[in-house]
Amino acid sequence: VRARATKAFNYKTSDWAQGILEATGGKGVDLIVDFIGASYFQKNLAVAARDARWVMLGLMGGTKLEGVDIGALLFKRIRIEGSTLRSRDLEYQGRLKDKLAEYIPHFETGNLQVKIDSVFPMEDIIKAHELLEKNVTTGKIICTVP
Repeated sequence: VRARATKAFNYKTSDWAQGILEATGGKGVDLIVDFIGASYFQKNLAVAARDARWVMLGLMGGTKLEGVDIGALLFKRIRIEGSTLRSRDLEYQGRLKDKLAEYIPHFETGNLQVKIDSVFPMEDIIKAHELLEKNVTTGKIICTVP
């Protein structure tokens, strides 16, 4: 999907939380989609606006928090929800599959696009994994199978 963002922040070279707060005049954001978890928890808490919704879909940055002041959750009235597709029943997964099928025509016309970072033959799968482990990709990695 092509991003239509008005601002973007490189988490490796800048304080993205500070950038978000500056870009929003200190208000923060209404929606956080979090695939990282613990290591971003404090910054996500800082950038969440009042009445924000925070959806946790992954835990790539860990599951344990120490020394975090969670008072802002109450003060800002933040709603946190977590989900994984694995824990959903087959009926839900079927409905989701049907809903996603509605978007296929948009991919066919080019209105929606998947960003591809790189393509590797199967014999170079180790190189592909190294890129993932270094977290340097900006799109999908595709491995071709002969």
